Amino acid sequence: MTVICTTNAPNGYTAGVNGPATNGVTIFVQNATTVGGGTADPLLSVGTQSAINNEGTITAIAGGTAASLGGGSKTRAQRNRSSKAAHCVWRPHVNPLQPRLILE
Repeated sequence: MTVICTTNAPNGYTAGVNGPATNGVTIFVQNATTVGGGTADPLLSVGTQSAINNEGTITAIAGGTAASLGGGSKTRAQRNRSSKAAHCVWRPHVNPLQPRLILE
C-alpha cells in the first residue's frame, strides 16, 4: 500500500490505524507538504519492509518520535522539487493489485 501526502497532515499516518496494512507500506511526503504540528507520537509509523520518502517537512512534537519503522524498512529525503496545489481527501487507488491511499 502507498500513502501520498500532498497537503499538510498535522497528525501524520499510522499504518494499521489510518489504513489497513502495517507491513510493506510506502509513505511519500511531497514537496511543500508539512507532516506534523499535531499531537501524534510517533508521527509516521509503518511496519516491516516499508519506506518513508520525504520531499517535504516532517516535524515531531517536542520530545516525540518523527518516524517509527519496522525491520528491513528504508527512509529517503529529497528536496527542491516542484509542488502542486492539492486538497485533503482520502481515496482508494484504482488498481486493486496495488492498493494505496492518497492524502491530497
